[in-house]
Amino acid sequence: MAADGSLRPPSSAWVAAVHATEADFRPLGAGVVIDAGRVLTCAHVLLEQGRLRKQVWVAFPNAAGQRYVRRAAVLGAADYVPPVRDLAVLVLDEPVPAGIAARVLCPQGGDLVGLRWWAFGFPGGDPVGDAADGVVGESLSYGWLRLDPQSRSGLALGFSGGGLWSPDFAAVIGGSRAVCRVGAGRAVSLFQADLALPGQKLSLLAGWRAVAAGEAALAAWG
Repeated sequence: MAADGSLRPPSSAWVAAVHATEADFRPLGAGVVIDAGRVLTCAHVLLEQGRLRKQVWVAFPNAAGQRYVRRAAVLGAADYVPPVRDLAVLVLDEPVPAGIAARVLCPQGGDLVGLRWWAFGFPGGDPVGDAADGVVGESLSYGWLRLDPQSRSGLALGFSGGGLWSPDFAAVIGGSRAVCRVGAGRAVSLFQADLALPGQKLSLLAGWRAVAAGEAALAAWG
């Protein structure tokens, strides 16, 4: 957690907005910039009439300066099996500006229960977006986490695909997904995402795999 007690990250430039075209401002959903050339999101965000889009456009609305937009090809979604497997990787045509990619870590779900989280999304396709925060209520099956919101704004459609920031780990540790109950949500841990998308080598971005929360905290703050 930040020194002032805030749950939000020091920078949210890594928040991505996924769009159908280059010029529109109404996001299909959210994503998280994991390195200079890739964005992690939910596969269902990319559906068009039941099929995955082959390409989308990605904006970085929380980054300082101009509205950066990049074209992206859709990869990593061949095993889409809703709701268990719901991940996709977007490969950008051009790299993002320096400093936009998120810091990511891969703790296991059980090490996250009871910890606070923060997420940013675009509820109802609102291009201005909103933030929500709360507590990880439980570690569920297949690497999923139950998110219990505690902020005035809960999770809604439009948060799906966004990164789940942990102030305790000082890193993005999962990807969020809105569910049917108003305000409720789930997230898949990056530990599970790494297993589901082995070719993307997400654990190499983190540089390690967390075995216990204590080790993760040392890695985050060391």
